[in-house]
Amino acid sequence: MVDPRGQILFANAAAQEIFELSEKELLKKSCFEAFKGCDPEGNDFCFANCYVMKLATQGRPAPNFDLRITTHSGKELWTNVTSLLESTPVGPNGPHAVHIFRVIPPPLNLAQVPALMKRYSLSHREAEV
Repeated sequence: MVDPRGQILFANAAAQEIFELSEKELLKKSCFEAFKGCDPEGNDFCFANCYVMKLATQGRPAPNFDLRITTHSGKELWTNVTSLLESTPVGPNGPHAVHIFRVIPPPLNLAQVPALMKRYSLSHREAEV
């Protein structure tokens, strides 16, 4: 859970495992410092006053999104994130947002497609049927 400024207020055991930080360490950080997130194109996605938090201060949840995060040890993980809003008044003091992270496989690189097609291509007989 983060406040409207992005300060982490709570992190469950799953978040601690994903980010490789204790709750105490996570509570010292803003979400953009902890997540270090990039979009699928490699652009910085997590920063102060990001799109997700701007929507939250307007009382509008962000749609699910894929985010590449960097863990404390430097490992990159792909996650899908859902942001839920606490039902408090809209504005600078609320609502708080809950970011739910799910680890997912990395997106498919287009350069990999030909090899995958060859690997999983149909035999001549299968194609006839």
